[in-house]
Amino acid sequence: MKTIKCSPAHWENEKNRVCAQIRQFVELMHIFEMQSFHVPAAPLITIVLALVGMEALMSEFFNDSVTAFYVIIVVWIADQFDSVCCRSNASKKHWLK
Repeated sequence: MKTIKCSPAHWENEKNRVCAQIRQFVELMHIFEMQSFHVPAAPLITIVLALVGMEALMSEFFNDSVTAFYVIIVVWIADQFDSVCCRSNASKKHWLK
């Protein structure tokens, strides 16, 4: 029954998955608070929540969370390549934004 999307067992499984993600996120924030260096938490929280939301939407679109994760990783790598390696006018011309 957990694989049928409209069943109560499926939604119970989804609720447990989201609660586990929230618990892991809270534990991560506690680890950052215990460090001797200061990490700005607000931008980090915003990015993590945006990525979690994007993964949730894309996993519904692809019907597979692994595929959604790989698409997000490929887009992120392309963005990192653009910001780090594309400095000249020729590379900016041929590498689309």
